[in-house]
Amino acid sequence: MLVWLLLLILQAAPDPVPDRFANLPGATPLTLEQERARCLLITTGPTGTAVPHRALTPPIGRAEAFDGPVRDTVDDCLAGRGWRFYALRPTERRALARMGAGPRQRTLDALVGAKRPTLGTLVREERRTRLRAR
Repeated sequence: MLVWLLLLILQAAPDPVPDRFANLPGATPLTLEQERARCLLITTGPTGTAVPHRALTPPIGRAEAFDGPVRDTVDDCLAGRGWRFYALRPTERRALARMGAGPRQRTLDALVGAKRPTLGTLVREERRTRLRAR
């Protein structure tokens, strides 16, 4: 009974509104999901122990003695593949939170592939290191 009540409460809770989103003109949410999976594999390796913000190659020697540069993260990989990152302003987040789940998800999905997103502030530009066919 308690488990059922907890599940009911969790289902009634509104979906969280993200504080930022990734954008690539013309992309779809499925494209973003596939790119995130690819970048997670690139940055963590094929071992199945996907841990965000963990580098593919660990430092040589004792880990506690390593004081080198920060390794690429999934976001670094996405930026290298042409994705930009936008932060939502508090007023925009409140407006999205007031929406129903369906309209909110459609709005967020549209922001993923928008040429010029109407919400958010650009916080990270693409690195343009992606090879592109001419």
